Amino acid sequence: MLTQFYLSLYIHQMKRILILIIVLFIAIVTMAYLYFSELKPGKKNNDNALYAVSADASVIFSFQNDKSILDILTSQTLLSELIGENKSLQLSSLYHYLLARPAVNHIADKQNVYISLLPGEENSIDFLYSTQLNAGVSLLQLLNTLKSAGIKTDTVEKLTRLTLPDSSTFFSCRSKNT
Repeated sequence: MLTQFYLSLYIHQMKRILILIIVLFIAIVTMAYLYFSELKPGKKNNDNALYAVSADASVIFSFQNDKSILDILTSQTLLSELIGENKSLQLSSLYHYLLARPAVNHIADKQNVYISLLPGEENSIDFLYSTQLNAGVSLLQLLNTLKSAGIKTDTVEKLTRLTLPDSSTFFSCRSKNT
C-alpha cells in the first residue's frame, strides 16, 4: 500500500515536470520564431565601412560621427601612442578640415566611423579612416562640398586625392559609382 502511494506521487511529480518541459519548449520555439521572422532575408547589412577596415587591421576604433569625435580622439592616449605624433597630427588635421566643417560633416553625420590601424612600411603604423555617406548623397555633392570647404580634389577613377589647406594629403576611395 505504501509503495503504491509513492508510485502515484512519483507519477504525479513526473507529469508536472513533463508539462513544465513542454511549456518551456513551446516558449523557446515561439521566441525563436518571433525573432527570426523579424529578420528579413532581402535586407543586407549595409555597413560596408566595417568590411573595408577589418581585412588587415590589428586594432579598430569605432564610434558614431558626431560633435564629440575630437573629444574621443584626444582622450584616447592609446591611439596617440600607437600611431605616433605625426599620424596623430594628421588625424587632428582631418578632423579640423573635414569633420569640423558643418557642410562636410552633414554628409556623414551620425554614421559609424571606423579607424583601423594597419601595418605600414618600415615598422610604421598607418591608419584607415572609414565611414559611409548619408542616404541620398551623391559623389558629385561630396566633391562640391569638399571644394567649397577649401579642399583640393583630384579624382582618378574610384580614387580621389584630398589635399587639405595645411598640405596634408589623404585619399578617398568609393565602393560604388554614384
